[in-house]
Amino acid sequence: GLLEACRGARVDEAIPDYPGKVPGRRPGRLRIPTDPRNADALRASLTGRAADSQPLARLAELALLDGRGVEALDLAAKSLALDPKQPLALRVQGQAQGGLGKWTEARAAYEAAIAAGEDDAETWLALADAIKKSDGGDRREALKRAQDRCPEWTGKGSPHDLLAAACEEAKDAEGLLAALSAWSAAAPEDDGVALRLARALTEAGRK
Repeated sequence: GLLEACRGARVDEAIPDYPGKVPGRRPGRLRIPTDPRNADALRASLTGRAADSQPLARLAELALLDGRGVEALDLAAKSLALDPKQPLALRVQGQAQGGLGKWTEARAAYEAAIAAGEDDAETWLALADAIKKSDGGDRREALKRAQDRCPEWTGKGSPHDLLAAACEEAKDAEGLLAALSAWSAAAPEDDGVALRLARALTEAGRK
């Protein structure tokens, strides 16, 4: 979505941080500079037809990146009126609703975005956060999906880290072992993770 939105535009400020490029770091989406020319180009592409759903979704994302959450929600709603399953619009809707503290609505939007194909680690992490903040429900499955989709992301705040914490919180020893094993396999140089895995294995052996 973001790469396509930037085609033909200046993106010299964009600094993608992909797994493998910076080991263990969070995989970043391409940051679109909030240059008015980006939005102008997208507005110029609008036709007044159903095909406008995608550019409207991109405009919503640009508005969100520029801190204009209410406008982002409005643009996302216009996109979804044309295509109720527009994945980018649904994700932006979730982000904007979360920014307003409407976590139940954010959760529903993220679930719909994932069902529509926005099936990446960051969207699953956002869903997990919305689950936690909406009703305190079990977020382990969402975190496991995020872990599976980007095992290379191994640092603090990564799916590995958050899943291990959620398993500890739920007193899920089996889940913790699985989470730490996957984390250790993805980051064999991380002595801290290896130590946590050794402790979890010792605890499991005592039971």
